[in-house]
Amino acid sequence: KQPSDTTSILLEHLVRDEPLALEATDDDFRFAAAVAGWGMLLRGSSHAGSMSGARVAELAAGATGRDADGARSEFVELVRKWMSDAENLARR
Repeated sequence: KQPSDTTSILLEHLVRDEPLALEATDDDFRFAAAVAGWGMLLRGSSHAGSMSGARVAELAAGATGRDADGARSEFVELVRKWMSDAENLARR
């Protein structure tokens, strides 16, 4: 319903349940998936599945799009630095 109305109106939309390969999605979706994946890795979430730092960096790097302010590229570099730091800690 509209904010000023008192009666709601039924809206119906068809939702298709057709899986789409990640590679077939747009840059925004893939970048968001990379950010979510990294968050799950940082938290040690059981929902991270087979996600890895390398996959996060690869996914995000392939989805930078026009990146006018450089934030997406900066995210990729942050993930790569995190991976490098983790490798260095593991060697100790």
